[in-house]
Amino acid sequence: MTIVTSPPELPQIAEEQLLFREARQRRRRRWLVAGIVLVIVAAGIVVALMIPGAKTPIRPPASPPPPTPIRPVGGGAAIPQIAWVDYNGQLHIGDLSGFTQRVVAQADADPTAPLVTAGGRVFWVRSQQPNPDGSETPLPNSAVFGFDTATGRTERIASGTQVMASADRTFIYVETDYRHLTEYWLDGTPKGRTLPLPNGWYALNPDLNGGPTPVLANGIVVASWPVAEKNRTLGIWNPSTGRVRILGKVWQVTATYTAPGARSSLIAWNPASCATSESCTLKITNTANYSSRIVASPTGRFLWGGGFSPDGSQLAAFVSSGAIHGDPTAQLAIVSTRSGAVKLVKDVNVYIGDAVAWADWLPDGRHLITGGLTPFGSTVPAVDVLVDSQTDQASPFRFLADRDQDLAMSTVVVP
Repeated sequence: MTIVTSPPELPQIAEEQLLFREARQRRRRRWLVAGIVLVIVAAGIVVALMIPGAKTPIRPPASPPPPTPIRPVGGGAAIPQIAWVDYNGQLHIGDLSGFTQRVVAQADADPTAPLVTAGGRVFWVRSQQPNPDGSETPLPNSAVFGFDTATGRTERIASGTQVMASADRTFIYVETDYRHLTEYWLDGTPKGRTLPLPNGWYALNPDLNGGPTPVLANGIVVASWPVAEKNRTLGIWNPSTGRVRILGKVWQVTATYTAPGARSSLIAWNPASCATSESCTLKITNTANYSSRIVASPTGRFLWGGGFSPDGSQLAAFVSSGAIHGDPTAQLAIVSTRSGAVKLVKDVNVYIGDAVAWADWLPDGRHLITGGLTPFGSTVPAVDVLVDSQTDQASPFRFLADRDQDLAMSTVVVP
């Protein structure tokens, strides 16, 4: 590995800002036209897991999807809440114990950018105004907001283009412009420090499920170019020393994991060759010694998007699986971070308009959710799914039939 203070490429800031705007518009347009991300997986598993003696419901065929959830989840185990911003800009809080939801704020956030959670709060960037025709008008001045799930209060934190949680999730960073990160406590109080990014290095673009710029135990993930259209270099920046540890040429970052109190992290990423090659591998780097495990897809190529389980032993990822009814799809895969073994989850296929999908793990470390069963533009109602990673059983559910309001790529689990 190489340690440097600046990479060979130094794009101008004005050009970078233009790239951000163009990438967001182009990707969102491609996403909406080709088909929103989404999958067939399971939710009645929650029933079998949480209700003693309950029988696991039989998964219905992919078409047509069930008109309603299987039944509410009960039992003594804690079921988390989830949050998402829909395509009308509304922030929803959903309860998996009964498949109920409520709108708690008009967030006006990008529905393809994952929300940020920490300390029972949900954070987002107010960046666009939805229009009646389905288009969005970018706001001239974006700002970071936070919602407290305990009090129901929404507060403006600061002007900024991105928000990310610290590795220990005790405070947040706000990207106040494309060159600076300012620290705030979770209640919005300034922490008192603004960090200038090292010359030639940039925070990652969070839209289209790129995820907020990851903060690891070793530092903050940065790249030598803000968006994936360039053959960019991936690095980990240590704000204390100002040094950047280079990981390699990157296409996209899929997920990161830091155990509570840990001094190292895991980062799953796709090398730059994935941008053009039909054979796209996945790298899982352990920052304890910066060793990387290379994982090959058993079918097709790895896409980006997914997440590590709560203990870091598994990674939910997606591999291309051809077309269904003429629409491109990806299949859910469970990767062992210890052995690199890949298990494809049968019949869990995502309709994709871009090479990206999403999945969120529940705190039990066994179940995960993903959203959507049918391609965008279909008249079939929305279907979300929950998967048992041990048995591969999947059960469908949904919060809202209207896919413009149901789970989106912004979905996160609220601990």
